[in-house]
Amino acid sequence: MRFLDAGPAEPADLREALSGADMLVFVAGAADTADQNRTAALAEAARERGMLVAAMVVGHDVPGRSPLLEALREAADMVMFVRDPDDVHAVVSALR
Repeated sequence: MRFLDAGPAEPADLREALSGADMLVFVAGAADTADQNRTAALAEAARERGMLVAAMVVGHDVPGRSPLLEALREAADMVMFVRDPDDVHAVVSALR
């Protein structure tokens, strides 16, 4: 399991970041923002490799509509909401 902070911006870096992976999971806090272009580029690069794309939003106060949720809903095959940050690792492990 590897974690990337915000993900790479260049196409060659995307290929390197995704090499050997079979799934991409975006993890964001409820108050985070998302770069929609970067999120879409990562998701597209992952799908080109046949990978599952998932998203996890962590926190108690997740707004119903926000730029973050819109970007993740558009990019991911599934979006999960996890209230307790301590559960993130367990959820990602269960997806594997």
